[in-house]
Formats: sequence, C-alpha cells, structure tokens
Amino acid sequence: MHAHNHGPSNPLQQFLKQAERLAGSPNDGRIGLVFQGITAVSLGAMTVLDVVDRIRRARQSGSGSPGHRHR
Repeated sequence: MHAHNHGPSNPLQQFLKQAERLAGSPNDGRIGLVFQGITAVSLGAMTVLDVVDRIRRARQSGSGSPGHRHR
C-alpha cells in the first residue's frame, strides 16, 4: 500500500497495477500476456473489472489451451 505518488505517473501503469492487485497474482506470467493484448485495444473502453475478468479467464483456460487467439 504505497500512499505516495511520484508526480503524474503513467495512468496506464496505475491501471495495470490496480488490475493486478484485484486479480491477486501480479507475478503470473499470463497476466503480462493478457495485458499486452488489452493495451493493444483501446483502454478507454475498458474498466479494471473487465481486465480482471479477462485475467481470471486466461488463468483458468491457461492450462492446456491458450486463452488468447493471436499467437
């Protein structure tokens, strides 16, 4: 829980950090892949909960079958 901000930091990174925290597993490698796919889309159209939902789905379908279509 860091209460201090280092100036106007990247809103995208704050968004990702928040989503990671909500997903509860910031060290999961698949989260990075999910985030890359999401950042390729328009972030403005998504909420953190959408991202968390995708992360959870990617984690569940991650064993055996890839959770994303591209590569």
